[in-house]
Amino acid sequence: VYSHFLGYDRGPDGGMVILHSDFTFGRVAGKQGAVIITATDDGKVLYQGRSKKGDEGVKDSPVEHYNGIHVSDHEAALIKHGNQHQECLGHIRRYARKFKRKAHQVMSFRSQKGLDRFCDGLSVIESIKAEGGSVFNGIAARFNKRRAVVQEQQ
Repeated sequence: VYSHFLGYDRGPDGGMVILHSDFTFGRVAGKQGAVIITATDDGKVLYQGRSKKGDEGVKDSPVEHYNGIHVSDHEAALIKHGNQHQECLGHIRRYARKFKRKAHQVMSFRSQKGLDRFCDGLSVIESIKAEGGSVFNGIAARFNKRRAVVQEQQ
């Protein structure tokens, strides 16, 4: 699922790549679900739908086996990964202001599959942006490629 993150602990120049991660919430079939968002300082972004936060939400994500510099909030499941941890400055600022996200910002999905597809779509868009191309043209090319594969199978 995150093959573009393989080898992500070192950049092309051999230097450490910094991994950023955070969880956010959504509703899945009326229950609380989560999305783990993982990004590198070289522009790779991955969104993964999860049924829970915590250790279960970290499992099978790039965070799970990361050994470099890791930037996140103070979520216990996140801070134990990486060989160095940095508290996210945005979160520090938010804590200082005692700012909390509002309930109306929560997204709602009918199923885990819907959340997974949404996250896959966001990841595709971010990878297209990182390639420097037009998002519209990149998505159209992927749909046209998929359509050709389906037609070959018929």
